Amino acid sequence: MSATSDLKLPLPREVFRSTGFVNEVRESQVKMAEICLGTMISSESAIVEAPTGTGKGLAYLVPAILYAKKTGQKVVVSTATTTLQDQLFHKDIPYLQKKLYENFGIEFKAALVKGRSHYLCRHRLETKLDVDPVSVPLPVLSWGRETTTGDVAEVQSETGLPGWSNVNADYAACSEQCEFHPRSGQDKLEGKCFFYQAKTTANEADVIVANHALVALSIIEGKHLPEYKVLVVDEAHQFEKYMISALTAEVSHRAIMSFIDKGREVLGFTDEVANELVSGFKGIVGTKPFSFTVDPKGTQAYDKFKKAVVAVGIAYEARKNNSKALDFGRFVETLSRLVDNIENKYSFTRVEWRPETKSGADFIPASIQSGPINVAYFLRTKLYPEIATIFTSATLSSTGNNFVYFKKMMGVEPKFEVSLPTPFDYPKQCLLYIPKGGHPVPSSVDKKLNDLYQEWFATQTIKLLDLSRGRAFVLFTSYAHMNSAFERIHKKTKYPCKKQGEASREFLVRWFTETPNSVLFATKTFWEGISIDGDDLSLVVIDKVPFKPESDPLMKAKADHYKISSMFDYIQLPEAIIDLKQGFGRLIRTRSDKGIVAILDPRIHNSNYGKRVISALPPVHLATSLDDKLFLKYLP
Repeated sequence: MSATSDLKLPLPREVFRSTGFVNEVRESQVKMAEICLGTMISSESAIVEAPTGTGKGLAYLVPAILYAKKTGQKVVVSTATTTLQDQLFHKDIPYLQKKLYENFGIEFKAALVKGRSHYLCRHRLETKLDVDPVSVPLPVLSWGRETTTGDVAEVQSETGLPGWSNVNADYAACSEQCEFHPRSGQDKLEGKCFFYQAKTTANEADVIVANHALVALSIIEGKHLPEYKVLVVDEAHQFEKYMISALTAEVSHRAIMSFIDKGREVLGFTDEVANELVSGFKGIVGTKPFSFTVDPKGTQAYDKFKKAVVAVGIAYEARKNNSKALDFGRFVETLSRLVDNIENKYSFTRVEWRPETKSGADFIPASIQSGPINVAYFLRTKLYPEIATIFTSATLSSTGNNFVYFKKMMGVEPKFEVSLPTPFDYPKQCLLYIPKGGHPVPSSVDKKLNDLYQEWFATQTIKLLDLSRGRAFVLFTSYAHMNSAFERIHKKTKYPCKKQGEASREFLVRWFTETPNSVLFATKTFWEGISIDGDDLSLVVIDKVPFKPESDPLMKAKADHYKISSMFDYIQLPEAIIDLKQGFGRLIRTRSDKGIVAILDPRIHNSNYGKRVISALPPVHLATSLDDKLFLKYLP
């Protein structure tokens, strides 16, 4: 990719105002595009909260393309959900390729890159077809020989794709000796490796669309993506979670035993090293089958474990030119990272027991996890000095236009920070219902009180469904409450109901839009990344404010690390508000949408935090009791 020297590039405002580029020029969209371009050019950082309806995809893609063509540098756009990834790559980018060429003669290339596990491994498929054809998922049998991308998203299935892990690309199974590997010497092999094919396409692209998990790994390891100078993080409220996950190392007893069984002879480490690895691990996890936070440094068990990990690393380095040894590289790396994390004073370590797993004679169902308490320092040293970074989402502020919590967690001091105005007339389009009065409240400690709340919740929801004629999402903070409510409600309502878990997310969304007056019961994965325009969705019911439990180990570690006096005020509440805004945002997607959001959590009116919660939501009309006449005014 090279810079465009002979083409005069327009400014974002000229692009959006050009003939037929958009149906309506939105000032907030143009402003966001200008902020993004300014951030890219200055190699700084920015936070842009862009409410639903802003058109933020085009608002950052246009300056990304202009910057890439002007400088010859790549721009990476990162998303949390595949839904947004597909929207950008299969809808927005083709549209821009057409319009920018028609209006300005600008041509650009784009690539969609996903993690390795999203791609079909042709070698594993051929092997399974030879030795164990039953293990190959039926949809893959025909698709696997016809696909040109190997992207699992092409395969439609109501129940996901059981057995995909038998044939997908896997780091441990990848070798340069594979006949499909680009370094195997078989350059003329048609199709080649789908994963490396995607990487090659990315090398030639101006704009790369990737996901948070892959981008996090690229920041940490300095590979997986071509060199780039600008990162746009959409759905940025989730980015910290993916960074923490990528930086966390986890090793289970089963994995250690498998490694010793298969790798000891190949790597040549001694029986003593193997025994110390196992006994050290067992000493750290203990014998009581419950999870706990631990600091094992200074214990005899940890010293044994660490000594064995160092010895294994030395053995691997001595033999890593052996192709068989390469198969164990990722696990040796994970062991070393686990020790490094435990040694780091800014990390926290957990022992996780999974008693539901059968132990057997050879392993215990436990693992050790260690990862960072926060990613602020890491990003300040590894990302911001080198890469212009733009964080955007519909929900980044926790109260008003306040980004204090987000900036603290991400360690960012942006050159630009802005919360754009909503394009919607919320008081006319949306009614917010939060019941007030002596209603039962949810309780995690009082079963009798919680049962009363669940019965009241079901009764309220049925009344709301009758008013809205179905056409509803009923969203929950836990699977337990979702399942309980579904059993109470679906038999008493005449509207077709389904719940999360009955089929894949994609199938359930399709079922909802194709089935008149339908009702979908779901948990947190449906609170965001789904857009249902029009009258198909006219009611969103949320069971309660989505507070994380006080026992959440990462949240407690953050509170200790930051020496926070009130974990609730400074961590639990800001995170709950951001999540709640996402759930609320499922309803109004366009200027013509109307409907009701019902948060059936009476605690909001009776608590000190209630006003903060309500003020963080869009400015809507608030109802505190069921009023058929008022409610019907907001229902299409």
